[in-house]
Amino acid sequence: MSETYIIETSYSFKYTTKDPVPIPDIIDSLKSMERLIKRTPIFLEKRFDTLKITETEVFVERLESGSLDLDFIVKFFCKTDERTERAKALAKELLEEKGVVREIVALGVGSLLTIGAFQILSPGTSAPPSPTINAYQSVVFQAGRDLGFDEAALKEAIKKVPDQKTLGKDAFNVLKPATQDKNATIEVPIASLNIKRDIIDKLPTDYEAPQPSERSTSYKNVEIIIDASDRHNRDKGWAGSVSGVIESRTKIHLDESIDPALIHGRTKIKGNIEIIERYVPSKKKYETKEVILEDLIQ
Repeated sequence: MSETYIIETSYSFKYTTKDPVPIPDIIDSLKSMERLIKRTPIFLEKRFDTLKITETEVFVERLESGSLDLDFIVKFFCKTDERTERAKALAKELLEEKGVVREIVALGVGSLLTIGAFQILSPGTSAPPSPTINAYQSVVFQAGRDLGFDEAALKEAIKKVPDQKTLGKDAFNVLKPATQDKNATIEVPIASLNIKRDIIDKLPTDYEAPQPSERSTSYKNVEIIIDASDRHNRDKGWAGSVSGVIESRTKIHLDESIDPALIHGRTKIKGNIEIIERYVPSKKKYETKEVILEDLIQ
């Protein structure tokens, strides 16, 4: 039996700029920051191996003009095995020590901004990162070590971040309010991860991400109709549809946390899913590739 609890923490992002920031830039920045923060659970789950985050909500607590201060409240909805003493101890620790959660969120956002900045400054290339990106990446790895990540663990977490091909656009939107004032600065909760001018000054005046070959969309608490299943495999033999979302028979892949034997033989289940779509150039549209069942709702 699992137990659900909520970890609430904060995150801040401060632009110090003399020039007023246009409202559309603020709106784009807020939307992109929400998307970045919602990608950070993978860093928390990597740092605390018994932690499973099923949902993330982001709220603006304070928005102050002048120097543009953005304060966010972040709620992580977590699930753990209440029978495991280690899991119960972790839940108690995270509920009481929210500072470490805030710093891991800051580390996650810093990592994502690094990837995004590389996509902006080296679009569509396999060239190695520039010295500017390398320098900031080194700072991110050092911040990770301070929080208990070795470099390999942090790289592994980064590889699992969803929607990586859209990070360039989100990073651009987050950094853009600081581009109009050449003396503007950006401050985050971990001072070493403050965004340096040498990154901001290299940003183009506009940026559009290349058309991704694949894209993913998450859905919570949906009904999955199972047409085929295999009690011994997670990635083979599973197919079905998603009520109100995908009506045609589609390949289904089970997350490694789900025991296929538990749902083998059932025709309907509820769960949280991610739909992977592949762009078909000849048709100029995306088509469903597979459905990933990330979490089963009992």
